[in-house]
Amino acid sequence: MTPLLLLVATAQAADFTLDITNNSTFDWTEGVAAVMDEASNPNSLMPIGDTPTSGDLYDTFRYIDSSCDRGQEDDGDADKLIRRWGPLTEDVNAWVVPALAPGDTTTVHITAYPGEVLSFVARVDPSGDDMVMMHAIGDPLDTTIDLFNHVDLPLFNVRFDIKGYDPNTTNPDDGDASSCSPDCPATGNNCYVALGNGNTGAEAGGSQTPPDEPDFGLFPGWSLSPTGWYANGVGSPSVIRRAIHDDYLMVFESRLTDTDAVCPAGIWGIGLATSTNGYDWTVEPSPIVTPAEGTYYRCVAAHPNIIIDDDGSDVHLYFKAEQGTDACDTSTPTWGCNRYTGVGYLKFNGTTGAIITEAAEPVVSQDKAFGFPSVVKVDGTYNMMLATYPSFYLATALAPEGPWTTQVNPVMEPGVIAWASTEVYNPSLVCEGDTAPLPPYEFSNFFGGRTTDGMWGPITDGGVGEAISTNGTNWFLGTTPFTFSDDTSWRHWEAVRAGSAYLLYFSEKDAQGRNNIGLAATGDEWSDADVATDICPQPAWW
Repeated sequence: MTPLLLLVATAQAADFTLDITNNSTFDWTEGVAAVMDEASNPNSLMPIGDTPTSGDLYDTFRYIDSSCDRGQEDDGDADKLIRRWGPLTEDVNAWVVPALAPGDTTTVHITAYPGEVLSFVARVDPSGDDMVMMHAIGDPLDTTIDLFNHVDLPLFNVRFDIKGYDPNTTNPDDGDASSCSPDCPATGNNCYVALGNGNTGAEAGGSQTPPDEPDFGLFPGWSLSPTGWYANGVGSPSVIRRAIHDDYLMVFESRLTDTDAVCPAGIWGIGLATSTNGYDWTVEPSPIVTPAEGTYYRCVAAHPNIIIDDDGSDVHLYFKAEQGTDACDTSTPTWGCNRYTGVGYLKFNGTTGAIITEAAEPVVSQDKAFGFPSVVKVDGTYNMMLATYPSFYLATALAPEGPWTTQVNPVMEPGVIAWASTEVYNPSLVCEGDTAPLPPYEFSNFFGGRTTDGMWGPITDGGVGEAISTNGTNWFLGTTPFTFSDDTSWRHWEAVRAGSAYLLYFSEKDAQGRNNIGLAATGDEWSDADVATDICPQPAWW
């Protein structure tokens, strides 16, 4: 099918802000931070291995080793090193890092493209041949630093250490061993670049602040607007693509009745819509879930989330459930008397909409304000993130219907970032692994945050941001939201991965105060075949 084109395109380049600290007891000269194509050779300013005798790497050796520059006019001269390296251009893909005394920190701003990695070198001063370099966490032999994940998204937490190295040692495993002869270039096959140097304590550490959040371009107009049985509004969209049927399914919430004697928030149901392109939708003539007497969702079935079945056809639906104030007037149901009952579940035929099976009671119990269940399946385990005011909790299960086990402690709380000091809400999980075996896979979470005046008071700050995790429990949060979120704009949303881009289906109020559903996306274009499932690794039929 023809790719959908965005009105606003996003460049691939990402900006990073690096904080580099000299934790050693020695001065460092000016250093160089450079980005190079990971597939190039070399891809680092100084890799571990044989001492270089020619080319760009030999220029780094000359920058470090005073024996190769009798006048010492280029020792620690970062500008000259950049000029000598053929592929490097200052302030484009190489940056001068100021000289650092022990305990000093500097901030360096760099720009990189997917596929590029970072390296850094500085000369230890005074010394004849000692240097410090960045290396990958836990691997001092890897002097390249990842800036992007395996789907080319910029990392929010670029992690590195800095240690001391020697460029001309006679021992390939020990930079503290005796030095090679001072020939320039070095001769023979017994001269190496190795970890360690004579300046004991020439080690350091650094950290990186998160880059800007991804930019989303808006598709024109609304993807779905209220009319007919859903005239009160359409919100909280959740979308999947069924590759083997070449179609899209969307579920959404709609307020069916404004007021009800036992339902303080009115009566809310869930609708189903289909599409051939993920933008233009045909809505089923009646809700797929309608609250009914005697159920745990007597008043509210809302905040729907769907995930495709392993067969690629049927669909699992999760939703927020609330019951009426009369729930225990005659008897006490197994799920209790509280207004908030928990997460509802059913499985339906993705082609006909017919319900296949339905949980008789909540699959995850709740007894206070909650919502926004978001489910992905990773390496055989179903992961559900749930907003229970004011934090996020994670539940896991081996089958879509459960049983579910909820972690006791929250996995994300308010107050970590300034624009979400009161509440985090509306998690939208995305799994990132495409093929087996999985890499150290990541979850992405497009989540909302608010700062309010009191628990339910006016919103004074808020936004939608992204966080990433390797396990669903420990999260790195972006510090800057990519859009503001209040009671009218970008209220509820779901992210869907499409190759290296993301689609974000969201609801927003119109002039009449009714929710409409819109679509935003990153990247220049995407095709139907790019749209991933919430199952990682991706199924064979994807």
